Amino acid sequence: AALGEQGKYDASVAAAIINGKFGLHIPYYRFQDVFSASGWTPSRSTIDYQTDLAAEAIEELPKLMIRRLIAGRYVGMDDTNVTLVMPREIPEVNQECSRTRRLIEKMQEAKRKGEKSLAAKMWAYSGGEDAPYDVFDFRVSRHRDGPAEFLEKYSGHVMADCYSGNLSVVLAPGSSMTRMACWSHARRHVFEAKDVDLSISAMPLALMSQLYDIERR
Repeated sequence: AALGEQGKYDASVAAAIINGKFGLHIPYYRFQDVFSASGWTPSRSTIDYQTDLAAEAIEELPKLMIRRLIAGRYVGMDDTNVTLVMPREIPEVNQECSRTRRLIEKMQEAKRKGEKSLAAKMWAYSGGEDAPYDVFDFRVSRHRDGPAEFLEKYSGHVMADCYSGNLSVVLAPGSSMTRMACWSHARRHVFEAKDVDLSISAMPLALMSQLYDIERR
């Protein structure tokens, strides 16, 4: 369906902008040149407006993906460092959303210190065949509250590394989750050990290769 008042913009326009900005990291002012070459000369605010329209249109989709992922048999999870660039103006606090409230509080604290950016985290959750989705959860810290909130109602199997923030959630008292260990992490150390003693590492590496072969087939 077209987006905006009276269906002024086709959804493909918003899709192109979102893919360009977040997938290819193209700034809005360069998008103006791209669209101008096709005969359309939008302002930067108009281009930004397309992103807002798309966010409103698909607001329920990520919620559905999360519900299905939490109802699935297993979840793979990991986190990565990201940098949050401070905006010129900090928005008002949404008291109904604890995540937004923490974000605003962190930005206000950084502004008082004169900092131009914040060290943040992006958690990624990946489902299996029964929930084939990749869900990204942005947080302003690496504390356990991220996975603790996301996996609060989950009772399946969880694949994660040995970071304490993950393990403290999956293996917490009263947790109904089952932790799965990662063969890739285990294999890395065995592979590195071959430089010390090839004869000892050869057999475990061969067995792991057989497991990978089963997966491939």
